[in-house]
Amino acid sequence: MPHTQAFAAAGIAALGVAWLIAVQMVLTFRTSDEFGLVMGAITADLAIGFAILAFVVSKLGSERVMTLSVLGVALATLMFSGWPVWMDAVEARSSNPYPSSHRDAQIVLEFLAPCLAGLVVLWRLLVRAYRKALGQDARTLWPWFTIGAGLVLVFNPLGIEVVGSAIAPSATDWLASLWRFVAVVAAAVLVVLAVIEFALRARRLRLPVQAEV
Repeated sequence: MPHTQAFAAAGIAALGVAWLIAVQMVLTFRTSDEFGLVMGAITADLAIGFAILAFVVSKLGSERVMTLSVLGVALATLMFSGWPVWMDAVEARSSNPYPSSHRDAQIVLEFLAPCLAGLVVLWRLLVRAYRKALGQDARTLWPWFTIGAGLVLVFNPLGIEVVGSAIAPSATDWLASLWRFVAVVAAAVLVVLAVIEFALRARRLRLPVQAEV
């Protein structure tokens, strides 16, 4: 079983990533009025995920069950993000007299995106700690550096605006075609980097753990 420090580190890292993404979305959407409510819900969601994964690791000791558990929590998070009662509660906190035409999507995304990112971080760190505790190889094929770069690229005010304009441009957004082109090129570059990183990780996994630099 992983040490207590591993659990604490995973929980803090997951919450930190979720909070950073949530702050960026609040700054972009200008929805500071509802920030407290949304962050409380995000924290509760990650706390539930943490408790479930901690129970699985300590009592069941199965990596497969860990993966299935986090997928279950992610599905429940997805369903909650569009729950009318939740969306009405968030909307009631807003004092913006000129809400976005994509207001419903904003409410869903400002809760869903941080939660899912936090759950992925939580799952990966606990899986890594679990493998280390068993003396197994903790390395993975997942292109985590590229995933991290993608999160940084997207979840900032400029990135969110560009992606939003590319996916759902407003009638007055004359630069929508340009932003769509930029988004497609950036996505293509990330895919290429992910493939390269995947190949490098696959090559390293064929080497003994002791040979890892």
